Amino acid sequence: MRKLIISIFTCFILFFTANSQNSYTINASSNVNIFTPDTIQCVVGDTIHFILNGFHDAKEVDQASWLANTSGTNVGFHFLSTSMGGTGSGTLVVDSATSHFFICTPHISLSPPMKGLIIVSAQQISGCTDSTAINYNPLAIVDDGSCIYCSNDSTFSTVVACNNFIWDGITYDSSGFYTNIYTDSLGCDSTHTLDLIINYSNSGSSTITACDNFVWDGTVYDSSGIYTNIYSNSNGCDSIHTLNLTINSSDYSFVNVEACDSFLWNGFVYYQSGVYYFTDTVNASGCDSTLVLNLTIFNQYSGGIEDNTVGGGGFYSGNRALVLDCYFPSKIVSTTIYAQANDNYTFELRDNVGNVLQTTTVPLVQGQNRVDLNFDVPVGNDFELGVPGGHSGMYRNNQGVNYPYDFSSLISIKSSNSGSAFNFYYFFYDIVISSNNFLNNVSICSGESYSIGGNNYDSTGTYIDTLLSSIGCDSIVTTNLTVNPIFSIVFSDTICSGQSV
Repeated sequence: MRKLIISIFTCFILFFTANSQNSYTINASSNVNIFTPDTIQCVVGDTIHFILNGFHDAKEVDQASWLANTSGTNVGFHFLSTSMGGTGSGTLVVDSATSHFFICTPHISLSPPMKGLIIVSAQQISGCTDSTAINYNPLAIVDDGSCIYCSNDSTFSTVVACNNFIWDGITYDSSGFYTNIYTDSLGCDSTHTLDLIINYSNSGSSTITACDNFVWDGTVYDSSGIYTNIYSNSNGCDSIHTLNLTINSSDYSFVNVEACDSFLWNGFVYYQSGVYYFTDTVNASGCDSTLVLNLTIFNQYSGGIEDNTVGGGGFYSGNRALVLDCYFPSKIVSTTIYAQANDNYTFELRDNVGNVLQTTTVPLVQGQNRVDLNFDVPVGNDFELGVPGGHSGMYRNNQGVNYPYDFSSLISIKSSNSGSAFNFYYFFYDIVISSNNFLNNVSICSGESYSIGGNNYDSTGTYIDTLLSSIGCDSIVTTNLTVNPIFSIVFSDTICSGQSV
């Protein structure tokens, strides 16, 4: 590589030097039989131009012929004018220290003879004369201080990599110092040292057995399998963890039960129909064994508008109620309320003249709430299930209302107390009502009787009757009967015609 660069550099120096020499012109006019000038002194590398007119030529001959003024033998260049069949010009680049003797062949015998002389002296070439330099010029005689030497540059870098590092096509998998040698643009060696630090990835595994599913790094896995997550270790390299996961399933046993009023199951009393769960054992896999109770409570009926998606409506906060008749002692068990805001809400059961029979206050959150009321309703007409006002709004319907809403033969919701021509339905959705064991206080007069459940009573006392509903459930009514005597007052008096008593 060094020789190639030196050769290129030398060629460049020579080319540059040649193009920096002098140029001369020798003329031969058509009407003058002399060369102008007839003598030129120059140095190697100079250029001589001949301009030939008329019947002239320029022919190089040996020194003896030139001195004898004879045409002699051509020993070099020979340029002809156009009249002599040539181009009328010629160029000579002198490349050695010597003398060139030339004549005009047609006019060498004249007096004075037509001839000329070019004297070439040796050229002193400047350049780098030190053979140890990368730009050494073997033709240079004078050193011009342009010598360039290799500095043997060296560089250093540190690289930290995981597992391996590829440098110039070679894979390195261990820490250490490594060296590569390059050639720079001048053909000199450039040494680079790499301080390589190799850190390594690591791996681990764990075996997990879980019930139903397992959450790992925020992902829920519900089937057995082998799973992999990639982390970064303390060196910044991959840390691969493999999870061998076994998912066992919990057991579910289902039982359907129908009961009157309530049902006792695993120590808990349930008063409403629904699906209930109880877990207190584990299966052979160590997972929960869950009992599922699908419970239907008879003597309970759901009614009213089902939810706030029926028809249309909005929120209202005034004193409003649903008006209902009760045909058999009953209990308003629960209902769904749609609250406009988080607030404490009061609910009331009122009689037909506005007296509050029962009340409850519960905190509700904005949106849908299930509220337990457990209001006992005696037999009677025009009861009001409502609110006293002074609270945040609750949803009510002003469209899609179709009274009456009957709960078997227990209760019928027949209207609202709005007094408006619009058919409003207030607040209480998906109402659950059950028959009730009820205490009934009755007074009659002597000679009268009181009938209940097919039994007639005509004397003071406490009577317990068990009434059987159409679905086979009992409803117990306790009657405290008071028979009041009838008093007769007999008196005598005499009146005259036209008088009265």
